[in-house]
Amino acid sequence: SLEVLVQGDSLNRLVPCTFTLCPFAERLHPANLSSSTLINRVPFFWQGGKGAVLNKRATSAAKNLIWDFLVYTNTPEESSYDVASYASQLDPWRHSHLNDNTHYLAAGWSDAAFQGLKKSQRWGCEEFGNAAWNLRIPGARAYTFDSVSSLFVRFF
Repeated sequence: SLEVLVQGDSLNRLVPCTFTLCPFAERLHPANLSSSTLINRVPFFWQGGKGAVLNKRATSAAKNLIWDFLVYTNTPEESSYDVASYASQLDPWRHSHLNDNTHYLAAGWSDAAFQGLKKSQRWGCEEFGNAAWNLRIPGARAYTFDSVSSLFVRFF
């Protein structure tokens, strides 16, 4: 992006990238831009994570059942299948998801694609912490609900 949101700015204004705001930015040199124009290139994790809630009005038995299900599906052994599946559209959220390519290869990924995912995830989340999450992008909620909510209802 050529512009970024300033953290803590209540007006949510986009401002041009500077090396202070975008420490990993690169200079652009296209003919139509000044040589001082910076671009902040970051991996974009569009999915943004998954969340779950327990209804406080549910019975204790129902809460326990749902809690046990959520704990089970979030274990590394189970969640590794989910993040490797193209159908889940989930980004890896555990280091263990990227330790081994077995689940990815079984789900149809090439080793090159797995290595690319691993490299971008580790680069964005660990080396620099320079990743863009969808919750930080203005309009993400409207896009998600207006454009894809019918798919969520249909498949989930």
